[in-house]
Amino acid sequence: MLPNTTPKLIATARQVRKLFTGRLDAPVASYPPFLGAEADLLRAQIARITAGTHVSPLGLYTFDEEEDDEDEDGAWRPCLQRGGLANADVMPR
Repeated sequence: MLPNTTPKLIATARQVRKLFTGRLDAPVASYPPFLGAEADLLRAQIARITAGTHVSPLGLYTFDEEEDDEDEDGAWRPCLQRGGLANADVMPR
């Protein structure tokens, strides 16, 4: 099991360009210095990938064409279906 990571390690991992050796206990020689072993770098990179990725299977989120997606005051509201946001693609940003 990989160790927990910290925001500081995640920020440093973003700047590190390093190939993994496969040995989780190996030190990471890089610039800027990474204060952890290869297991820590791997966990930080996994955290970065997970935070930046969202996968939605086709058909999981659907729209109700008849239903109005605005409240009385004109504000958008999420339409929850199957535990997710159905109108996340059409909400203004």
